[in-house]
Amino acid sequence: MSVLIYLIRFDLSGKDVPKYPEVLKDMERLARQLTKQSGNTAAVSTAPDGDSFDIDLPGGTATIHPAWGQFPIEELDPLTLKVMFEIARAGDMVIVADGERAILTDPVQRDHLPAEGWLGGDQISTCFSAEEVGRLLSGWYARQAAFKEQAIAEWRQQPGKQTSIPGTSRASPASFVYVEARPKETAGKHQKKVYNHNKNVLERNGAGLNPKSGLLMSEFWRLETPAGLVFFAYGFGGDKEAWLALLRDFAAAEDRAFGCIENSDTFVQDDGRRFPLATCKCMEVKE
Repeated sequence: MSVLIYLIRFDLSGKDVPKYPEVLKDMERLARQLTKQSGNTAAVSTAPDGDSFDIDLPGGTATIHPAWGQFPIEELDPLTLKVMFEIARAGDMVIVADGERAILTDPVQRDHLPAEGWLGGDQISTCFSAEEVGRLLSGWYARQAAFKEQAIAEWRQQPGKQTSIPGTSRASPASFVYVEARPKETAGKHQKKVYNHNKNVLERNGAGLNPKSGLLMSEFWRLETPAGLVFFAYGFGGDKEAWLALLRDFAAAEDRAFGCIENSDTFVQDDGRRFPLATCKCMEVKE
């Protein structure tokens, strides 16, 4: 389980417009150079449509678009910090961790930030090296890591397969919801759409609507109701109301059904339909 750090570029209009038309190719060349220096010559791959590229890093696979990107973080390792900072600087992007103020990679970026939710006086910092970014994010990472370790420990302590279904353990401090999947949509593709939506909400509404603590996790559990509707599970903690609002916003924006498990034995959709959990097909999936 990892947490996300976003890169976002704003032009003078406050929108995410690429720095220049060929910036994606230049950022990809930079990523290949940086990962090659670390000894991994196969870390960077171009998307089939050419609109983005991926970077395999210790914390997971980062995805970079012309004016934004996202980095899954398992630890603030030197390679991830270096790649993230250099890509952000090359693309003229700010760095935003869940629940944190924007980190600028150029002082001029301050004048481009949308006023609503982004500007916070001395709370917005400018970093000129990957090491500075790492120091600035150390407190944030410690909080996220502590919550993640607690969530993993509780998961491992859940007795038996039935009670391991997300949302059936009454002892867990985390909350769990289920969001409808499209036909043939895998949990991994579903997760990526959710994370992309969260990035768009962050960009549109500013850091003021971003959850201030905790993290969102795809549980990689699939639930199918007797009516044939398929859902994937998500767990979240910390600023639960904000995480729940983001997930509901995603479901509403894409006209997807939404549900949760009540009393450990009943799956309830937002439209009022209810199904005994024993009549649903629930299974852990790999992707």
